[in-house]
Amino acid sequence: MSRTGGAPTEVRRGTAALGDAGKPEPLLDPGHFTLAAVFDADTAVEGRGAEGEVVIEV
Repeated sequence: MSRTGGAPTEVRRGTAALGDAGKPEPLLDPGHFTLAAVFDADTAVEGRGAEGEVVIEV
């Protein structure tokens, strides 16, 4: 596997192919947090309790 500035070339090619096919979908944590609960959101991320990206509603 060759490496050029980050991810292996094969991984980048595979990711690009998925993107071209419209396959990537965002993985969002089911728990949404308000701005008032931003500390709880940070705790979920830091504690590895979040399943994907954390949404903070402003």
